[in-house]
Parts: sequence; C-alpha cells; structure tokens
Amino acid sequence: MNERAEPVLSEDEDLDDFVASFNEDNASETATEVPTRHPISPTFYTMLLFHRAFCEYTFNDNFDFLKRNDLYFGSGTFGQLARFMPVQVYVMHKQLEELKNGGWKNKKPFEKYVKALKGIPQTSANEDNKADQAFFEDMSKKFLSIYENTLNDHLLKRWRSEKLLWYGLGGDENVAKEMAGWLLDAKLNGEGVEVNRDGEEVNNTSTYDDFTPGEIKLCKQHDTPKGPVKIELDECMKWLTNNKKTHIIIEEGFIGGHWEDIEKMAMATNTVRLFDYKDDGKTLVVCVCYIFTNISNTFHSPSLLIQHHKDVRREQLTRIHGMDTTTLVY
Repeated sequence: MNERAEPVLSEDEDLDDFVASFNEDNASETATEVPTRHPISPTFYTMLLFHRAFCEYTFNDNFDFLKRNDLYFGSGTFGQLARFMPVQVYVMHKQLEELKNGGWKNKKPFEKYVKALKGIPQTSANEDNKADQAFFEDMSKKFLSIYENTLNDHLLKRWRSEKLLWYGLGGDENVAKEMAGWLLDAKLNGEGVEVNRDGEEVNNTSTYDDFTPGEIKLCKQHDTPKGPVKIELDECMKWLTNNKKTHIIIEEGFIGGHWEDIEKMAMATNTVRLFDYKDDGKTLVVCVCYIFTNISNTFHSPSLLIQHHKDVRREQLTRIHGMDTTTLVY
C-alpha cells in the first residue's frame, strides 16, 4: 500500500482503478520519506476515517429516517413521510452547516480522523503526487461542497418550495402550529401588499417574524438511535419560510379546502395532536395528517383525498407527538 500517494481517478476509471492507484507501484521511492513525529497515516485509510465520521454525524441517521414507516400508520408506509420532510431537511441543512468551514474538527465522530491527520506530512516529498495536509484540507472542502450541492438539488430546494413546504402542516405539531400561524397572518394582513412606484399593488414575500423562540424536541418520528432530535423552533421556521410567497400556498387547492381547520390549528391555545379522538360517539377530529398520507399515495391528486376518518377511535394512550396538546373537535 502506498501510504503517501494522492488518489487518482479519471472519468473512464472505476472504483477498482481508484483503489489500485494507492498501490506501491504507483509511488515514487521518496513518497514515504517525509519525517514525522507521529505514526504514518495511510492516505486511503485517513480518507475512509473522514467518510465514516461524516456518515456517523449526519448521513446514517437521515438515511434511516427515509426508510422508516410512519409511526401512526404503521407497516408498509415507508417512503410516505411527506408530512415530516420539511422539518427533516432543516435538520439535514443544520447538520451540514455545523460541519462546514472546518466545524467538523470539533465534532466527536471526527476525533479519529483528526488524530490520523497528525500522521500526514505538512508537505509531501513527492512533487508529482502530493497527499499532504493541503490535500486533506482541500478534500474535506470538496466533499462537503459536493454534498451540499446534491442536498440542495434533490431535497432542500424541493421541500422548501411553495409547492411542498405546506406539507409540514401534517408533521411535527410544534412546526405545524407555527406554519398555520404564519399562513393565517399572511391571509389576514394581505401578506405584505405594498404599492410600488407606479402605484401598482404588489405582493411581497413573507416578512413574518413572530415565530416562537426556544428549543423544542421534535416528535418521535424524527428520533435517532442517539435519542430525540432538538431544534430551535424559530430558527427552523425562519429558514423554511424565508422569501416564500405565501399567496401561492394559500391559493393551493388543499389549503383553501381546509382553511377553517388550519385557522383552528393556528388559533388553538396549545399545539394540536391531529390523531386524537374523543370516545363519546359524537365528535370527530379533523385529520389533516391522514389526508397528507393520501397525498403521498395518490401523487397530489386532490380528487382522491378524504376529509375525515369515518371511524371514531379511542384517544391514544401512547402519544406520538408529545404531551401538551389540544384536540380539535367539531
């Protein structure tokens, strides 16, 4: 194994070629002659330590989340978690921001990688094939940059769009209430309509800044093997709603068809658990979450949605979303 070589992978090579580039046959005789006070850290091994730490810090938990069933709807509902995705992408974004600009250096999963870097020379003796400190500094930046671009293209832009952001109304109850309040404020206050220089009324993007501050524990659907996931609620909502045109969301068919329910959610004293039922044979709770699951199944087909559960159920003994809640009833 060439312990000091920079890996080489061209467009027409595969993974086997990449691994082979670490072979001693590809190393100059001076490649390992750089003195160091620490044990030599092989290039490939050190790179793998970074990758493992990254997976442990953010990737594994988020991938696990996407494979889960909905805690309420049960078996066979994996891949139908649309109502939780706006919040989950915020968690992914937050974790990435914590790693950028060298932030990973202070994170526990990266301790072994940081230790291995001490066995990498400041400058390689091999002028044509450097795997030194500068190489690894550049590697971490490139890795996180590529990850960020992929994350933005495939998840963040999509779930923060006006087309999908409002799915959060059916997810974590704290976020759902904040989102309902945000939409209600926009409708009541004309979402910031102003008159431009030509005397024309124009719709501005949201400038709402009345989100509830403080740390919250997300509902159990977001839990990881490490425990509950915590976020700053107002920071999450500001990021999700920044520069969003609320009138586009309010005019969406689902929102208009259930506006009265969304308004009740916003005005409720506490957060609202949408799956609670009163076992008195008379009341039904509006079940927006159930509708969201149908949206996932029918790929945005409003004509196939149902408005209420038909069966009256007992109030849940095992609660998914926390304790301090209000049940909406007719």
